[in-house]
Amino acid sequence: KGPAPEALAQRKAKSVQQQLKLNEEQYKGIYEAELNYQKELETAHANGYEPGPGQSMQMNMTKDQGYKKALTAAQYTKYESMQPKAASETNR
Repeated sequence: KGPAPEALAQRKAKSVQQQLKLNEEQYKGIYEAELNYQKELETAHANGYEPGPGQSMQMNMTKDQGYKKALTAAQYTKYESMQPKAASETNR
């Protein structure tokens, strides 16, 4: 069994906080979005399956909406530019 969702969410939120210079309120928003995502992932794994591409995309969209709420427009643009591009976008 891997690290707890809380630990994973905290690590990711701290990383984003450092890269984007988040204030405490923004950090909490990123942490919440990340925690929800990690918990969904853990539930899937606990039930013995890996989320399919459609479900993964939905989970990521929900997480990104949480990020969007927490960040300024400029921070969100920078966050997006830090993300690895999905294969479908790379192959255009």
